Amino acid sequence: MRNSCVRVSLALLGAFALGCGSTGTGDSAAPPPPPPLPAGATVAAAAAPSTPDGRPVLVVFTKPGCPACLKLAPAIAEIKGDYGARVRFEEVDTKAAPKLIFDYEITLTPTVIIFANRTEAARLLNPAPADVRAALDKTLAARS
Repeated sequence: MRNSCVRVSLALLGAFALGCGSTGTGDSAAPPPPPPLPAGATVAAAAAPSTPDGRPVLVVFTKPGCPACLKLAPAIAEIKGDYGARVRFEEVDTKAAPKLIFDYEITLTPTVIIFANRTEAARLLNPAPADVRAALDKTLAARS
């Protein structure tokens, strides 16, 4: 019942309910993962849940002015340079795309989701750069 109340509250509050650096829901259990994206769906009209050639897609959900997001951004840029052609990188501004907050149950920024084969392979909340690299390495290894 509590999770339903939280989701309803989030829906009523819209993008303002999205926290930066804390979940803000009061629930200790992680929400269930969102369903896989349907074929042809997009993330912010740019990132398919996998690329035509099967590369994984790393999506960073951010919010303008979020200190944790600003701190993570240079590390993501470095990771992008290191993984380049093996992974597609996208960023979603949750303020500009509030519907995606609910579609992907984003409760914290930054959130990094890695999609592989049209499903969520990893979800990291306010991650350390080493955790992002480890999740990418695991996703790429599973693909081999």
